[in-house]
Amino acid sequence: MNRYVFIILCSVVITTSAFFTASAQQTAVYQEPGASYNLGVDLYQKEKYGAASEQFEKVIRFREEAGSLLYINARYYEAVCALELEHGDAEYKLQNFIKKYPENSNTRLAYYQLGKHQFSNGDFRKALESFSEVDQFGLSRREKAELFFKKGYAYFQTKEYQRAKSEFRKLLDRETSYQSSAIFYYAQIAYLEEDYPTALEYFEKLKKDIRYRKTIPLYLVHIYHQQGVYDKVIAEGVPMYESVSSRDKGTLAHLIGNAYYQAGDYQKALPYLEFYSRTNRRSMDRSDYYQLAYALFRNKRYNEAARFFQDVAAEKDSLAQNAYYHLAYCYIKEDQKQFASNAFASAYELDYDREITEDALFNYAKLSMEISKDPYNTSIQNLEKYLEDFPDSPRRTEAHKYLASLYLSTNNYERALQSIEKIQYKNPEMSSAYQKILFYRGVELFNQHNFQGAINHFKQAEANAENKKMAAEANFWTGEAFYRLKNHWGAMKYYKLFLQSGYAKSSEFYDAALYNLGYTYFKREDYKNAIAYFDKYLQVSGDKGSKMTNDALLRIADSYIIHKRYEQAIRYYDKALEINKIDGDYALHQKARAQGALGKFDDKIYTLNALVNQYSNSTLADDALYDIATTYLLINNNRKALQYFNRLCNTYPKSSMAKKGMLKTGLIYYNENKNQEAIRTLKEVISKYPGTSESREALSSLQNIYVNLNQVDKYYAFANDLSFADISASEQDSVTYMAAENSYMDNHCDEAIEAFSSYLEKFPQGFFAPNANYYMAECLMRQDKREEALEAYENVIRLPRTRFTENAMLNAGTLQLEQNNHEKALPHFTALEEIAENKSSLLKGYAGQMKCNYQLANYRETIEAAEKLLRTETVSNELINEAHFLMAHSYLKTGDATLAEREFSITEKLTDSELGAESNYYLAFLAYKKDKYKEAEEIIFRLAEHYAAYDKWVAKGFILLADVYVKLDNVFQAKQTLQSIIDNYKGDELKEVARKKLEEISTTDTQETGSETPEKKSNLY
Repeated sequence: MNRYVFIILCSVVITTSAFFTASAQQTAVYQEPGASYNLGVDLYQKEKYGAASEQFEKVIRFREEAGSLLYINARYYEAVCALELEHGDAEYKLQNFIKKYPENSNTRLAYYQLGKHQFSNGDFRKALESFSEVDQFGLSRREKAELFFKKGYAYFQTKEYQRAKSEFRKLLDRETSYQSSAIFYYAQIAYLEEDYPTALEYFEKLKKDIRYRKTIPLYLVHIYHQQGVYDKVIAEGVPMYESVSSRDKGTLAHLIGNAYYQAGDYQKALPYLEFYSRTNRRSMDRSDYYQLAYALFRNKRYNEAARFFQDVAAEKDSLAQNAYYHLAYCYIKEDQKQFASNAFASAYELDYDREITEDALFNYAKLSMEISKDPYNTSIQNLEKYLEDFPDSPRRTEAHKYLASLYLSTNNYERALQSIEKIQYKNPEMSSAYQKILFYRGVELFNQHNFQGAINHFKQAEANAENKKMAAEANFWTGEAFYRLKNHWGAMKYYKLFLQSGYAKSSEFYDAALYNLGYTYFKREDYKNAIAYFDKYLQVSGDKGSKMTNDALLRIADSYIIHKRYEQAIRYYDKALEINKIDGDYALHQKARAQGALGKFDDKIYTLNALVNQYSNSTLADDALYDIATTYLLINNNRKALQYFNRLCNTYPKSSMAKKGMLKTGLIYYNENKNQEAIRTLKEVISKYPGTSESREALSSLQNIYVNLNQVDKYYAFANDLSFADISASEQDSVTYMAAENSYMDNHCDEAIEAFSSYLEKFPQGFFAPNANYYMAECLMRQDKREEALEAYENVIRLPRTRFTENAMLNAGTLQLEQNNHEKALPHFTALEEIAENKSSLLKGYAGQMKCNYQLANYRETIEAAEKLLRTETVSNELINEAHFLMAHSYLKTGDATLAEREFSITEKLTDSELGAESNYYLAFLAYKKDKYKEAEEIIFRLAEHYAAYDKWVAKGFILLADVYVKLDNVFQAKQTLQSIIDNYKGDELKEVARKKLEEISTTDTQETGSETPEKKSNLY
């Protein structure tokens, strides 16, 4: 059926015939009611219906003749006059007449009059019912023509076209006032039935008819269009374009525009198609949108063309495929390659036109290599399928080339590996890509701390040695992974394999391999080789002032000191102190130790004082004070020794060195016969540190003093109040404990646990209670009995402080943290800050504070702990990353978006781990919140490119990207982005988020644009 509707206003002159019945008897002409009747008929014929009606009413009032023919005829005429006068009861009167006098000769005429009335009122179905009762033989020639036309028109209006044609056909060759109208409607029905030759034949007959001269050309142009005679459409349509009514101009513009379009003249087609779009938007269908989009495309108006191609692409058919294909080229011209990639992918997936499908796939592959930003890039799988489906394709080599490049450009090495391993035969280019993917997947796994998985991939990368340098570097990374697994033999083997290759010296990892190999030997206590490799590292290292150089110097010095080559050790410690990047306090402490071993006591004291003065917050500062004091003791300078022991106890009262210093102070007083000072000091050691080895030594010394003073009773009075002073109990305590300790030292943990438990049951506050609890906890940890181990560590913490307290506190805090008992873990980590003597413990204490405070929503405290951590030397990269990351989230939680952005930015730059991926996402989120939509878009693409292995954050990023596109008024791309997540992301939770967001966007889009939504057009005019 036809698709265009011309609204045609036709003036059809419909005349009525006079009906006259000369049935009155001649004798009644001058008598009533006959006289009134004859006068009424005369007036009726003169169309004076009001006066005629009055005369007929007089006749009707003669009731006595109600049954006469005169009366019945008067009733008929009176009803017809009412009809002509448009009285409201006219139809009723006619129907009443028909009902009362069905056999009367005027009844058939009454149906005719009733039908005309119903026709005039637009009630065509009733009119047809009435016309069907009319006796044509009682009608005049003019009345018959009127009847045929009105029946035909009524059938036309009720869409009974065959019956309409039958009626109109009766008038086609009759010269009546209805002939032209009948021809017109007959032609129009042929037009509606797409019988264009017939329609054309009859429309041509009316070209000169004044009533149709404006309408017929429009029909003719459309028929030419439907017949594909586009030159006639242009020849006849263009001249009349400016003169047609505004109502018809849009339709004519569409026909002319389409004709030019079909003729390939897109420049001339465009103005007409655009006018049609502006004036008939609701009448446009997808093919209209496509033509307009393509014409804009050919006229290089790509941005506008893209908008209309998007409308066409809403369905899933061949037209949509074509639209996606050209939409992609629009995006390329506008330098929007990401959008172009998505459009080519959609064109490929529809697969209606094989040529477009293939070309779209290859263009998709090309763009994927350029942009490498879409985490849901399916070009790899599609190219694989193409190679599988078309093994003899002339583009097979090209497909392999793209496939190899794509594997690397996507940065999603896990998926790339799954894909490339499906290919049985790998040409050299593909083998090279395979090696790179194995290598970079190994690096990914290494960064995720999956060291064994990394080793497997690095070994395969080395075996597929298309690239010799990469094969060598795979050995380096294998060594790194073994080192992290504390497999020093494996680490040495692969570091050496790397160094032995001809590519090591040109590799960026050459320095690191020498350095790490030195550390490996150092860990294995092979100090000679450690020195050799650290020294080689120092010779080739380009950065002489780096932390690694500083550290290498320290390890060489440590190795020399272990070999008692103290002069060499001091020389390297001094070199490290010149750089002074890390562990300056350690270098000074070790240097002092070497000086002491050489008997250079003054130099040792000078060095230790430098440590105390420069690093007063160091965990070695208390050791330094203790060593200065003991050195003075060694050179018999008790006064100076007492001075430094007192300084130690006053400055670091919680240090384990403080009790040793206090004990030494008491012994100095004892040796100088200052007995009262000695008694006071030794008692202070016993009261502050009960049950410790220092307290036992103090008690022993105290006994000697009291014996010398002949005050033994005072000693026993004091000692009897001490639980650990009972000699017999002490001996039993010691024997019981030693048996348990022997089992522990022999690594018989089951026996040791049982023995320690027995000991603690007998001596819960025994001298060795801290040792027993700690060693038992260590055994329980080896058996992965973490709850029981935690209880034992907590027991150590509750007992008086010993050398085990620090580690027990660290381990207990770590276990509580593992179990998410953050409130219980936090006090342990906080206490470590005060008592830790080991720098590593202090670092872990800060880290624990930071993590616990964050989980407890103590965000200010989280930031403080993180800052302390970052100010500490020798912090691992992992902890640095985590500190900045938790600071970022803490600032975000406290409403400081600026500092949050700063910390997320630092984290993102420092690490390729999941923290970097999440930080990247939040940077995009913060940019979005600040209405920086383009910046947010760029950050999300960076997330997809650099963190492809972390699907969750990439998917969240692309969900945010959909929001960005909505804000940029690019709803089409927002939908495309969300659909890509729904189609390709594996996690159900984020898929559901994307699905709901897509529904929301689609609903909003429909509500906002509903008035302009293209509708399926009717095929009828």
